[in-house]
Amino acid sequence: MSKPALASAFDIPDAFTIQSVRQENYRIKTFVFDRSLPCKPGQFIMLWIPGVNERPLSVYRSHPLSVSVASVGQFSEKLFHLKHGDRVGIRGPYGNAFELKGKNILLVGGGYGLVPLSFLVTEARKKRVRCTVVIGARKAADVILENEFKKLGCRVFVCTNDGSAGKKGLVTQIANELLSGERFSAVYGCGPEKMEAALVHVARAHRVPVYVSVERSMKCGFGICGACVIGDRLVCAHGTIFTGEELKSNPDFGKQYLDWSGKRKRY
Repeated sequence: MSKPALASAFDIPDAFTIQSVRQENYRIKTFVFDRSLPCKPGQFIMLWIPGVNERPLSVYRSHPLSVSVASVGQFSEKLFHLKHGDRVGIRGPYGNAFELKGKNILLVGGGYGLVPLSFLVTEARKKRVRCTVVIGARKAADVILENEFKKLGCRVFVCTNDGSAGKKGLVTQIANELLSGERFSAVYGCGPEKMEAALVHVARAHRVPVYVSVERSMKCGFGICGACVIGDRLVCAHGTIFTGEELKSNPDFGKQYLDWSGKRKRY
């Protein structure tokens, strides 16, 4: 893992113009901006909509800067109304980044957690790293980036909760099967935290290094507000990428979190 990017409380948003908007499925859109931002796979930016609010978003591509967003609340609803030519404010990039380990990697993603993994795959393929991707979704309509991963030369496995696409079941079941039959140099995951916790357990059982991108509510993005606390760590300042070794004894990982108001809740 690379070290987190240094940030300052005096960081102010830079103006970016939306160049294009692409509909990925019924609930996810990709926003492509008019210029690039030097980022590494796993890093995030803070996107500000004037008069609305600011939220952290994983980077989908850095050249040009692109983000993929799921419609999950008031902020994303406002973002989804923006179009070509509209402007937003962007701070970052923040956080540390995935580091490639070896020449045969397994990537496991659920929902829009596949976004940062797609960025990682593009970089991995440039270095001729063999990539196997497991895509998890609730139903067929929620599956994203399958064709993109195939075009990049990845082996792709799809599973859905209801069996409407690919295999019925959980991504961790497929990951366990793959790890039982083949030697991977590392496992990378991003998705719902309970999925990540199960993936860490599976990878450690097979003695394979595992790295996951943890998501938490964030207000500042650089370690001031404390909203993204996980055990004695802050996701923005110490992550968002954590190793399985770091997470195995974390008392919050996969168990509890702070909501936007600061109230502790359990998964």
